[in-house]
Formats: sequence, C-alpha cells, structure tokens
Amino acid sequence: MIDVHCHMLPFVDDGARDWETSLTMARMAYEDGIRTTILTPHWTGQPGEIDSVKARRTELAERLRDAGIGLNLLLGNEVILTPQLEEALQNGGALHLADSKFVLLETAQLEHGAFNRKAIFRLQTHGHRVILAHPERVPSWEKEHTELKELIQAGCALQVNAQSLLGGFGKGPKLAAERFLKAGWVSLMGTDAHSTGSRPPILSAALARVEKLIGEAGARRLVLDNPQRILENRPLPWVDLDAEPAKRGFSFPWSRG
Repeated sequence: MIDVHCHMLPFVDDGARDWETSLTMARMAYEDGIRTTILTPHWTGQPGEIDSVKARRTELAERLRDAGIGLNLLLGNEVILTPQLEEALQNGGALHLADSKFVLLETAQLEHGAFNRKAIFRLQTHGHRVILAHPERVPSWEKEHTELKELIQAGCALQVNAQSLLGGFGKGPKLAAERFLKAGWVSLMGTDAHSTGSRPPILSAALARVEKLIGEAGARRLVLDNPQRILENRPLPWVDLDAEPAKRGFSFPWSRG
C-alpha cells in the first residue's frame, strides 16, 4: 500500500515529536503493509522550511536503514491556500507530492469561499493537480455538498482519512466519509498520521470498512492504484458525479507481505 498523507517527520509540524516516534511510526506503517509513504508536513512558507524538511527526510531514511525498516520515503507538503502558494510551488518553496504535479491542499479554511474556487482554478490553470485533504472533516460539507461537488466537477480529487472511517474524528466525519465513498467521489485514502496513538500510520483497519462499502477493487484503487498514478505523475481517473452509488462488496484479507 501507499500512504499519500503522513506527518511522520519530527520537529517540523504537529506530527512526530521526536526521532523515536518517527521510527515507531515507520515500523507500524511497514508492519501494516504500507511500503511507500509520502511525507506531507504542513507548509507555512517560512524561509528555510523546505531545506529543513529535506534534511530531516534524509536523516529519517538513514535511521530507517539502520533499523532495518524497508519503508520508502517520498516528500510533499500539505499546503494552505494563500496568495503566495502558486509562486512557492513554481520555485520549489512548497512541495508537490513525490515530485509530481499533485498538490495536497488543506481543507480547513475552504468553507464558503468564491475566492477559494478562483484560487484553486488558478492553480489548475498553471498545471497543478489539486487533491483536497480530508474533506469529510469540513463541517459545512458533511451534509451540504453543493460546494464540494463544484470542486470535484472542476477536477479536484478527494482524499479521506483512515481514522475518519473508524470514528476517530467523530460521528459527522465518519458518516460524511462513508457517504462520499458510496457516491464514488473519493480517489484516495491516507492515514494523515500524526502519532503512534490516536492518529497512527495505519490503513488496513479502515480498509475493512471500505471493502464493505465499495468492494475490493474500489478499496485497492484508494491505497494502491491511484496513489501509484501520483508517483508516476499520471492523472487520476475522472469522477462521474452522476454515476450510480457503489454497491456493497465482499471483504477480503489484505496481505501484509
């Protein structure tokens, strides 16, 4: 499996608090069946930020090799929509996912804003492919979907959090994530891991729920097929908002090999 959203790097944001935590998170991910993790520290636009992130990624990779943990680490950012974002993406001051054209966009500030849609469209016209991180956690999108559907129709992809499907963020996000999955709107599932406890780097537990909602093939697309497209910088499949909701599939045991 491939995790497209993870805060495993220490000392850069509100994720791993130290190297020991990072190593434990990496071991947990690998034992869960994750083989590649895209590290996505929050982007702030501060001077020297990206150099620091790259240096810590290199050090973490070395520590993983010393510990015998075979997790492949790639880099990206979880970015916020600011007037400076476009320039930062163009000059390397903010990171796409795994050197692709995909941008993981924090959705916390995306409620009710025509400016947001214009800014996203501007990113897209400059060749950036926008992924909306955990839209199920945006309160106004839990039940009212007009704005979210407009963004999907404009070409934005949705990434839900594994812990949302397990109730880790409450009933509202859980129901919203299930609703989005059954509607066929979701392209990716990530851990959005921040720790070894309440927000761990685990996908398999949520996959059992995803399989029941949309079937084995649908679950595979979220954690392997579509993430692989990001690594290869290939467009994600277009989401048909008028398609019939996904029918319940059969569960199957995911290999941890």
